[in-house]
Order: sequence, then structure tokens, then C-alpha cells
Amino acid sequence: MNLGELRLGFRNRASDTSKPYLWKDPEVDGYINEALIEAVDRGLMIYDRESITIDVEAGVTDYALDPRIIR
Repeated sequence: MNLGELRLGFRNRASDTSKPYLWKDPEVDGYINEALIEAVDRGLMIYDRESITIDVEAGVTDYALDPRIIR
């Protein structure tokens, strides 16, 4: 899903479908970004995928995550 699709979904749910829109794109983008940050915080989702590696072992299914990769 891209930003345009997210905006469209927001506008449909908010009944803001006819031009000129009630909310400008930057305002809608702010709400979308705020929702993303909230989802990451609530879900303890991985925040930094680039700087941490985990050595996996056969038969091991659980690994402790480094606190630096969880926001």
C-alpha cells in the first residue's frame, strides 16, 4: 500500500471524497504518520533492521532481541 492509497482510504472513511477536500494532503499525511508511529510503539515492532544481526541456530525458535532494535 502506498501513500496515495492510504490517503484515499482515509478520505473514504472520513467522507472527504469531493474536491475541494476538507483536509489538505499534508494534514492527512500527518495523521497517517502519527498512526504509523502509534502502531510501531504499541506493537513493539522492529525499528532498526540494518544495524543488528542475529546468528540463528538449527532447532532454536526463540531469540532475545537487542533493545536497540525495538522502539
